[in-house]
Amino acid sequence: MGRAGRAALVAALEQAAGVPAVVAGRGRACAPSLRRARHRVAVRPVALRLRPDPLAGVLLAVLARLVNGAGVRRRARRAGGALRARIERVADEDVLAPVRAELDVRERLCAAVAAARH
Repeated sequence: MGRAGRAALVAALEQAAGVPAVVAGRGRACAPSLRRARHRVAVRPVALRLRPDPLAGVLLAVLARLVNGAGVRRRARRAGGALRARIERVADEDVLAPVRAELDVRERLCAAVAAARH
């Protein structure tokens, strides 16, 4: 492939890929790692020129925040409901039941004292 053919190939590759390319041929005008490539064309990307639209990034961030916020609120409601149910059960078994038992004992004691006075 001649010099003009290589140049045309490089131009086509750069236009298609959107990145600059380095051509190796006969050890001249090429990257050092490609100097051993004799009589063939080797294309290596040098730099990727991506220029994302800043507005697209902002919109993506806002959309991600909304979607994540909705998911977090849903999980928080589910976890909060389960937590409240467990707390109510533990409070009823470990706090209120013993208090009720003590109040029953007190009522019986007061009833016995009142019956003994009369």
